[in-house]
Amino acid sequence: MARTTLKDRVSAIGRTFQSLRKTILGRRSMSLAEWDALMDAAITGQATFAGVTVTETQALNLSAVWNAVTIISGTLASLPLILYRRTGSNRTNKERAPGNPLFNTLHNQANPLMTSFTWREVSEQHRLLWGNCYSLIIRNALGFVVELWPIHPSRIKPEFKNGDLIYVRKMDDGTELEIPKEKILHIPGMGADGYFGYSVISQMARQSIGTALAADEHAGRVFAQGGTLRGVLLYPGKLSDREGAKENLRKQWDEVYSGVSNAGKVALLEEGMKFQPLSMSPGDLQLLDTRTFNILEVARWFNLQAHKLKELTHATFSNIEQQQIEFVQDTIRPIAERWESHIHWKLINEEEKDTFFAEFLLDALLRGDFESRNKGFSVMRQNGALNADEWRAMLNMNEIEDGSGKTYWMPLNMVDAANPAPSSPASTEDGDIEEEEDERAHQHSDEMISVKSMRSINERKRVARAHRKLFFNAMKRVLQDDRPKVEKIAKLLEELSDLDRFDIFEENIRILEAQETQQLLDVAGERTETAAITPASVSDADSEVL
Repeated sequence: MARTTLKDRVSAIGRTFQSLRKTILGRRSMSLAEWDALMDAAITGQATFAGVTVTETQALNLSAVWNAVTIISGTLASLPLILYRRTGSNRTNKERAPGNPLFNTLHNQANPLMTSFTWREVSEQHRLLWGNCYSLIIRNALGFVVELWPIHPSRIKPEFKNGDLIYVRKMDDGTELEIPKEKILHIPGMGADGYFGYSVISQMARQSIGTALAADEHAGRVFAQGGTLRGVLLYPGKLSDREGAKENLRKQWDEVYSGVSNAGKVALLEEGMKFQPLSMSPGDLQLLDTRTFNILEVARWFNLQAHKLKELTHATFSNIEQQQIEFVQDTIRPIAERWESHIHWKLINEEEKDTFFAEFLLDALLRGDFESRNKGFSVMRQNGALNADEWRAMLNMNEIEDGSGKTYWMPLNMVDAANPAPSSPASTEDGDIEEEEDERAHQHSDEMISVKSMRSINERKRVARAHRKLFFNAMKRVLQDDRPKVEKIAKLLEELSDLDRFDIFEENIRILEAQETQQLLDVAGERTETAAITPASVSDADSEVL
């Protein structure tokens, strides 16, 4: 067992005398044995049923407790703790607030001697072991929090004085200093009154952890005695007490056959001496099963999944991911909410509580495998909920330098469900479609364009820009194919000297452009029907061109 420190002993003395005060004062007289037991309990802590004394520091000698405390405190300390500012007309948006001094205190450096990681890790360790964590708040001249100093729970306690909550801190010289509640960040664990949290180690889980420590001590003693070679030596006669024969025999036996280094040796017995074991073997005592059960007990006390304490007996590759999600939801999230609420209460000024708030980023703990994450990002990207820069930020990549990563993309076939666009029949001609669009534009000209409408307009512009080059290439090919015909028409126009004939020719060209291709062929073939339109003086060559 590890030796208790002076601080542990002082803390144990205070707790013991407070808990036994009524018992001591209520008795008229106590025996010397009772006083001796009380003094032992005051100095080393109250012993458990297993006969082992349990304190917060001694409990860390148990590997399961050490692992539970480090995994919870380390996980909480590793999460980014960000100070946000609410933005937008309805305060639903948020942005980081690095200009506030509290941002640096929570995220980077808590005080000149500690990083934010160290401060949060130490504070959460105090809360897990002692049930409460305390930090001294240092503000600048403007009232902003610039430093946070952790205080050991054994040196401070909350009290009520004149109806107000204060904190009494024990100084190094033995004096007590009263500190107002506004200068102490106190984050309690589960408790009965809401002001002070239970100590998991010394109050609630003392018997369970004591049993586990006793099992560890027993296992060590078993191996120290050589495993299974324990019992009595039977001698047919009587050993003489002169010259310490019995003591010498025991001493020689221990030197030759006891201990791990001597395990497995064959004992040589003389003069009819026999060895008879007196106790069961560690296998009979199910020592390994007991130690495994103790791991599960510690996991229950700290609300952890067994695989987090490296107990993988019932773990499979199919359920580890689900257990990791349970770890975040059942263990880390309630602790993070507890921290966030107390930070908002104690560290943010009253006039800024509606604007600023602190939040842990739990997304990093909920990340799945790379393929699943990118599939989810792709769905968000295609539906306009995520842009390229936001996607890259989640992958710890920089933004696109030209700014194109800030654009939100969405399918063009999506419309507002509350205001769907009317469908047009397939047989509607282009002229009718244009008229309908003009009517709708005129109808809504006096209405305010919504955000969704603006998004639709921007998407149309984006599509137009994206297809601009394709359109011009197609138009270029059309012009190249029609160039001989255009040159022929231009040459014909040069040969026309009669202005009246030119006006009539131009009118025919305008009429023919408004008709379909098949109608143009019909007009060109049926000269009799076009006589009222085409002058008789137009030559056969001119009609062929038309």
